[in-house]
Amino acid sequence: MTFFECTGYTEEEEELWDHAFERIDRALFTRKLEKAMDIFKETLDRSDPVKGAIPRHFKTLRILEKMYLLRNENPVVLYMCLAVCDSDLDNAANLFRAVNKSAFEALSKNGEFAESPFYMVTPTKKAIILEQMGDLQGALEVCETALRWKVWDSGKKSFQNRIDSIKKKMKKEKAP
Repeated sequence: MTFFECTGYTEEEEELWDHAFERIDRALFTRKLEKAMDIFKETLDRSDPVKGAIPRHFKTLRILEKMYLLRNENPVVLYMCLAVCDSDLDNAANLFRAVNKSAFEALSKNGEFAESPFYMVTPTKKAIILEQMGDLQGALEVCETALRWKVWDSGKKSFQNRIDSIKKKMKKEKAP
């Protein structure tokens, strides 16, 4: 059994997200931010959160990266990035079920993997954005949730290191 057979992944979902990504990419390129978000929301509505969990997750990451590049041009983009992160995190349970141990056994020699098979960019990006916006409490909550989920941090720091760093900043802000 292949990885994709184990996950319930469908080609129709992949095509839906491929087409949406192309349209969103064009909208972002021409700086039509509202149109890009409308296409994203429309695609979320049309996508099956279970069968489409994997293509949805990976296309969401690509969309997030494209949007994040525009963050210095328009502050609204940070809020768009947060919405994209939230949609991915809201569907994390479906993603985790889709990428289950049996799927990893199809790829792994001994069927075992370290703490968690899940490497997610969205918690890291969301925490960074919230920190940039001055919402240290929100960033802390995202990191604590990711730590509970045992997902890998996509940045240079581990989630525990991020938590320690945020707490240090919070303490510094409270100091007279």
